Amino acid sequence: MFGVAEKSGVDAEQIVRAAERYRIEQTGNSKQYVTQSDSWLIRRRWENYSSGVLGKGDGDDVEAVAKMLAEKINAGKYVLAVALSVPIVDRLFKLQLVPLESLKRMSVNV
Repeated sequence: MFGVAEKSGVDAEQIVRAAERYRIEQTGNSKQYVTQSDSWLIRRRWENYSSGVLGKGDGDDVEAVAKMLAEKINAGKYVLAVALSVPIVDRLFKLQLVPLESLKRMSVNV
């Protein structure tokens, strides 16, 4: 599937960076909620994770994903509740990136 996406003209680095963002976002989630790689590629999910730059593998990565998700939440775009792993919600809350009421509407316990 990766090769098909790449042959269609998508930048391989974009897919890899987006996949890394998705991995970080899913930290702490049960495997049953994580999209399989083929499905992720078929559905062109990298397009949902194309903004921003990842940090160096520490808390910067979680913060970057939290900021990306906050941007979507604040813009009124749909974000799956399962995308909000514990580390992500922690950053959203501590950095006050989204209003508390927005998290509650998404059934996030804070």
